[in-house]
Amino acid sequence: MIQLKNIQIKFRETIIEQGGITLQKHQITLFTGISGCGKSSLLNILGLLDDQNHFQYLWDDKEVNFNECERLKQYEIAYVFQDYSIIADIDIEDNFKAMFQIAGLPFQKERMRELLKEVSLESLSVKQKAKSLSGGERQRLAIALALVKQPKLLLLDEPTANLDEASSEIIVNILHRIKQQDIMIAIATHHPNRYHADHIYEIKDKKIVETRKTEASQEASETKKEIRKRFKYLAYARLHFVSHFIIYAIILAAMCFSFYEVSKGMVNIFGTKQFMDERLGEIISDELIVNHIDELIYNDDKYYFQSYLHSFTKEQVDEISKIPHIKDIYPYMVLMDTSYVVLEDDGSIKMRLEQGSKIDPIFNEIAYQNNKINVYDIFSNKLLFASCDKDVKKRQSIKVDESVESGVFISKDLADELGIKKLDQTEIEVYMPIHMGYATSEGGTWDGSVTVETRPLSALYRKTKLTVQGIFEKDIMLNGYYDIYGDEKIYIDYRMVKKYHDEIVKDKELMKQFHNVYTEHFLEGHDFYVNDTSSMYIIQVDDPKYTEEVTEQIYKTLDNVYVKNKDTEKESLYGSLNEVAMTSLMMPAILFIVTAVLMMILYLCTLHARKKEIAYLQANGITKTHKIPFINQVMVIVPSGVIGFIMTYVWAGYSDDSILCKVMVFDIAAVVLLLVLYHIISYCYFKRLDVRKELHSN
Repeated sequence: MIQLKNIQIKFRETIIEQGGITLQKHQITLFTGISGCGKSSLLNILGLLDDQNHFQYLWDDKEVNFNECERLKQYEIAYVFQDYSIIADIDIEDNFKAMFQIAGLPFQKERMRELLKEVSLESLSVKQKAKSLSGGERQRLAIALALVKQPKLLLLDEPTANLDEASSEIIVNILHRIKQQDIMIAIATHHPNRYHADHIYEIKDKKIVETRKTEASQEASETKKEIRKRFKYLAYARLHFVSHFIIYAIILAAMCFSFYEVSKGMVNIFGTKQFMDERLGEIISDELIVNHIDELIYNDDKYYFQSYLHSFTKEQVDEISKIPHIKDIYPYMVLMDTSYVVLEDDGSIKMRLEQGSKIDPIFNEIAYQNNKINVYDIFSNKLLFASCDKDVKKRQSIKVDESVESGVFISKDLADELGIKKLDQTEIEVYMPIHMGYATSEGGTWDGSVTVETRPLSALYRKTKLTVQGIFEKDIMLNGYYDIYGDEKIYIDYRMVKKYHDEIVKDKELMKQFHNVYTEHFLEGHDFYVNDTSSMYIIQVDDPKYTEEVTEQIYKTLDNVYVKNKDTEKESLYGSLNEVAMTSLMMPAILFIVTAVLMMILYLCTLHARKKEIAYLQANGITKTHKIPFINQVMVIVPSGVIGFIMTYVWAGYSDDSILCKVMVFDIAAVVLLLVLYHIISYCYFKRLDVRKELHSN
């Protein structure tokens, strides 16, 4: 039995100023009266939805306190509202699954079929969408859903208001069958004669008047309640996710693509930054590199790079040398090879313009411990030489034997192929090409469609022995400072190259042959000369703190030069990094933001569409209902972040693990940020939800 005493209901004005009601088991009790008299308000009080008005609530002669309200709403009270109290956009079976979860009961198909039979809907397919039912069928389904709880109190607000006579009669008969169970039924209606009620209260002149009174029904024995479990928000959210899988799948695909594109951009940025940091780390802090400013000029129907044609003069080098704090100054020279000129079997010289020409084996032979190895045959690559500062090499080399203090460095690939395990003053015998190029004398002249190199070239070579000081673990990547070619490299300090160059220049016979080859194949009719200066010079200062001061003095001393040092290179590199960031990340970032905004708009629309559903859950005692739409977003955003990262990992599997870790951290941060934002929106949206207004709206 339920008793309401001292009822006073007031909103803008007083609706009910006094009165009380009593509900008995096995009875149908009606509340009737004109529109706006307070019928629905009484149902709200009975359903514990009203905590703003004054009343005393007794359940089985015990006053209900605040702590019991949610339990009673979830397990003991069932409410059938004007809009049928169903979730229209999911099927009948999922509606039952949702109600079983609300009631804390395991889903039972047999029980579902019994309830459908009880409301004369056994012929329906349970996979049919609830919104496809007629008005009468929806109302009967709502009653069946309410009975899942095995409630003690069933509340109905105008259950036959929108139905025809035949449908109304079916509903009334169902209610009279239901009242035989251990249940109290209360109905708010304008049509009291339709229900053949046991007990009627009329609200008139702001008072509750009892117009039909019946004796208290005999108390039936309590039906045994099943053990109730806690409401599982995740399981309930899955119902909506599965029912709207296509929409969520489209959102998931869009978010995966967005995460993938942004992650790719981050890989490019982090990879570029890592490369630049390594490059900066390999630049010696007390080193300056001075070279001419490149300028493309046109002359005699040919294009030239001015800096390639003009080396520093002796007078200019002397002027630079006088600047304070300069410790040493070296011309930067590079020992090079080429595939353009080939020594044929008959000893003749032949020029090859196409790339990948066959190189004579002798150019590529290395002798170690009486074994000759042809690098070209093994690696499909030629043996090439790069100059590099000795100190940089030491920082990156494997010292096989600490007793070796001077000599060249070789790549690990070459050491592995030669089988070198211990240096011990090891010497390798190489056939070194004698052609020599200055660092920036790699310019070209264009004649029609054929590119002709202007650097000195030759197929002449010298047999030379080199002491191996160390083996490189990794390559040097310093374009503009140190040159690298191929995987099987010999690294020679540029000071050693200068010494080697001087020896070649003094060999008159070699230089004569060099001159003949050069003029015959490349610059016929042009003067030929060998210069002992370079268009790039390396300057070492006595203390790194003076690099800026020396740089300023060089600019004052010489025109049309550019000075590179660790600071200027850092500025240049990070300027390039900004460009990489713009090109790699701008469009993906815009795509990600647009996708996130569209998702946010769709989410707000979803929240608006689910207001009645959330209000219905709150009416059934389910608190923290904002979690449910939020969990649906978790089901999309978290997998999209994971899949997007996996796609990026597959795409950039070559990248350093540290880069992929940074990208993973970024993806996790983006996922967390989105989820926090969605949680806040969901919480704020439903915080002030007017449950009564939503439930009684059509």
